[in-house]
Amino acid sequence: MLNKIKIALRLLFCFQAIFCLRAKAAEFNLSESLIYLDHFTANGIYQPEASRDQILHWAVRGERATLQGPECNLSGFELSVHNPTEGTYTLQSPQCEFSRASFEFRSPAAVLLQGRGLHISGIGYDVYGKDQNLLLVIRSTVQINFQRQRFAEGQKSAAPFRHKSRPKTPPTAEKP
Repeated sequence: MLNKIKIALRLLFCFQAIFCLRAKAAEFNLSESLIYLDHFTANGIYQPEASRDQILHWAVRGERATLQGPECNLSGFELSVHNPTEGTYTLQSPQCEFSRASFEFRSPAAVLLQGRGLHISGIGYDVYGKDQNLLLVIRSTVQINFQRQRFAEGQKSAAPFRHKSRPKTPPTAEKP
């Protein structure tokens, strides 16, 4: 009889311990915890619903990330977007804020965009998606440099600029 009581008490203790551990696990939530990442890389594939042919491969790299909830602060930030037909474009900045919920990047820091013979730099920027496109808005001190031949190759595929209608320029007379 004494053995049955000992076994019953042990079982009761085990059930109580399991119940307490489950209750503590339910309270432990990483969504609002402050998380630090050093020398990180994240990548993936984006395929717009409207265009099944346009697959974008993206990668985000950085020296340090601080995550809390849906917001991230990134240091030494680099975003690369690759499309097989349009090539690779890379955005670099020393610091930015990233919203994981809306996939938007914003910063008052300097920015450099490079790709297919094109170099654009400026101070302060926002990157966000609109109508199946990824848009970059540079706030001030914009400088654009491009290599004529590489840029002309990119224009054949309408990258990086997209025009709804481009006005035709009249032909110029030849010089003697």
